[in-house]
Amino acid sequence: MLVATALAGSAIGQSREYQYMFTIGAEGVNPKQKASGRWSKLAFGSPERASLINVPSGVAVDLKDRIFIADRGAATVHVFDLVEQSYKALRGAEKTAFQCPAGIDVDVTGRLYVADACSGLVFVFESDLSFSRMLVKKHKHRLLEQPVALVVAPDAKRVYVADSPRHRVVVLNQEGEVHQELSALGPGEALATPVSVAIDRRSRELLVLDTERDRVEVFALSGEHRRTLRFPPMRGLTALAFDSQRRLFFLGDPRFEAVHIFSEDGTFVGSFGQSGSAAGESRAPSSLYIDFRGFVYLVDSLGSKVLVFGEV
Repeated sequence: MLVATALAGSAIGQSREYQYMFTIGAEGVNPKQKASGRWSKLAFGSPERASLINVPSGVAVDLKDRIFIADRGAATVHVFDLVEQSYKALRGAEKTAFQCPAGIDVDVTGRLYVADACSGLVFVFESDLSFSRMLVKKHKHRLLEQPVALVVAPDAKRVYVADSPRHRVVVLNQEGEVHQELSALGPGEALATPVSVAIDRRSRELLVLDTERDRVEVFALSGEHRRTLRFPPMRGLTALAFDSQRRLFFLGDPRFEAVHIFSEDGTFVGSFGQSGSAAGESRAPSSLYIDFRGFVYLVDSLGSKVLVFGEV
């Protein structure tokens, strides 16, 4: 396998294996996939809804088993409810439509946050999906140039937004005020192109993938830069997720169209993902997400779908 060849020189620790479960998007889902009843019924029963996904850019899952997919191409947030076996489309709020929703997350109270990369706005929806407010509103001078990813703190008091063109992560409070801007790493060093953000809930640290420099910068949630993580021989990384329970890093590698897994100490422990255009295959991982079960969601923007994997 190409991935194994590329990583042959890496030290391999305790192996971790993840298997494909199902896909939302593209031509629907793989009819041979193995899933429990409600997962299968939702996925297989809604191919016309799944096929509406155009250019997915982010995904989040709440404790009610609802999957939220930000779709830049369709200017929509798709909501798949696995319990109610229903579908809903969010296209904006009040008189402001989404242009290209990108960053998306759900907080501990069930509120949904959506950052629009084109308008620079951040929308907030209550757990019942009713519109709550604009966390970032329209300003004469844009507060956010191009918010591509966001993550909410475990206590929901802060929202961390990756603003790639301005080489920073903006920290907002619940009133939408700028609490901090994270960019400096040390003497003469700063973030280059932050594209993914995640939170280590155990250590209370913010993890920022700087795709231009192929490394992960670690900040305290209070804002201090703590350390830089490198995962050789990884290059051209596009996506990051962190499993706080299993203590694993997941990194999207478009060169091999795969996801690589590293332990907390940086040891390579496995890869998963199959290159291709079929339901269980992807063309390039553009975003990653870990839900409360430890399932891994791979957003394939080029393939117009989201793939779900679980540990074997």
